[in-house]
Amino acid sequence: MTYNGKKIGAFVVPTGIGASIGGYAGDAGAYARKFAKHFNLIVNPNVVNAASYSAITPDMLYTEGYTLDSFFKVL
Repeated sequence: MTYNGKKIGAFVVPTGIGASIGGYAGDAGAYARKFAKHFNLIVNPNVVNAASYSAITPDMLYTEGYTLDSFFKVL
């Protein structure tokens, strides 16, 4: 599947209370930007946001967690 001529991928990092792996909100922003140079990425807020920091780029399709979960259940 492509969007604007680039393949689409998902970049999901679990964070928060009870997460057995992962980091803190926004920790993966720098890595998501690197991947977004080559793919359109579906990202959740934990990947690219932290307080007033946002790493989102035009090549990222931003969605919140519930929608992301629902999307992957359909696949």
